[in-house]
Amino acid sequence: MVIFDGVPNTWSLARPILSISVCFPQCLDQYQKALSSFQQSQSAQQLLPEAFQTLMNHITPYSHDVSNQSKEQFVVGLNKFVRAVSGSCVRPLW
Repeated sequence: MVIFDGVPNTWSLARPILSISVCFPQCLDQYQKALSSFQQSQSAQQLLPEAFQTLMNHITPYSHDVSNQSKEQFVVGLNKFVRAVSGSCVRPLW
């Protein structure tokens, strides 16, 4: 939704995405794998893991670190992530 629907305010969606990503990192991994498998171009398949890694650089799984600084870093990272992948990736049909 955040990547493909052009949400004008990613801040409101970043907070719950961060919480889920910290508490359940396996869900983010599953989403990344599913999204990557749907991509037809090799460049998009290579871009996604790098973009996800960059997004999660400052986040430690299971740390429950949802401080204001972590939230702000994640919002900035999510905006960069969306810009990086939105033009290259194909929207899944799910």
